[in-house]
Order: sequence, then C-alpha cells, then structure tokens
Amino acid sequence: MSRVLTGDATVGQPIDRIDGPAKVTGRARYSAEWPTHNLAHACWSRAGSRAVRVAAIDTTAAMRTRGVIAVLTHEKPPGSRRRQARMSPSRC
Repeated sequence: MSRVLTGDATVGQPIDRIDGPAKVTGRARYSAEWPTHNLAHACWSRAGSRAVRVAAIDTTAAMRTRGVIAVLTHEKPPGSRRRQARMSPSRC
C-alpha cells in the first residue's frame, strides 16, 4: 500500500499509519494509561497581570509544604552559574 508519490499525486491517496495497527488492536498505550505514582509534577504560578512589578518572591511557605521538592524562581535557575539569568516571557 505504500507508494512514493511526488507533487499533487499524493493528495487523496491512502497512506500507511505507523501507529494504526497498535491502535486498532488495542496494543497502543496512551499517556493517560501510564502509571503516575512516584513522579514529580510541576505547577506554575504567574503574576495576575502583565502590568504588575513583582517586588519579592517568598518561597518559605511553599518549601514547608509536604511533598514539595523544589521551588524555582528567576533568581537562580537550575544549571545556571550566574546569580541572575535573563528569562524570556513564555507565550502559552
């Protein structure tokens, strides 16, 4: 069923799906089916508005919370040798 076609000849032609047989037979594993025990999860907290200026970040309460492994801020990102790193704004 696999054919190599070029140009417009590929439009409307059947293609082999690599994951097709696993999905049809039930052997495919989806992300919701993977075990989640003993995994670390991340949670983001952002400022409420773009126009605010964050004066300070107090991480002591978060670090005292049971199960918290680390609290990351802009001051010292993991793997950074500098005291302060430039962080680009995320576009989610």
